[in-house]
Amino acid sequence: MMATQHASHQSRHGAPSHNANGDPVARTLLSRSGIPILTDCALAVLARTATGWFAPSLAQRLCVSVAHGRVHLAGHIDDARPMAGLKTALLRLPGVAGLDQIITVDARRSPAAHVAPVRSRRFLPG
Repeated sequence: MMATQHASHQSRHGAPSHNANGDPVARTLLSRSGIPILTDCALAVLARTATGWFAPSLAQRLCVSVAHGRVHLAGHIDDARPMAGLKTALLRLPGVAGLDQIITVDARRSPAAHVAPVRSRRFLPG
């Protein structure tokens, strides 16, 4: 199964929202004009670190890159459950304008596929 998603934080006027969330550290990293001081290389390091913290099981299986403030995730994974928390964490990084994902989830090797089916007993009258 191949899934491509594009998540973007933009206002009606198309200006990126940098999601400082009132954080004093994030405010110091952003200039007054709203243009991030962090370069794409610095954002890539932050995104890679966030991937290791919020989805350690996926950290070695995902390729993380940043271009023009947009984080790009690509790779093959077995379990998509940790992705929800990772997406939230990446979009909250200061200076991130959006998130692009090209991720293949291998359903044949997913943890849910290894769970034994529940067998129910049927009670027949009689």
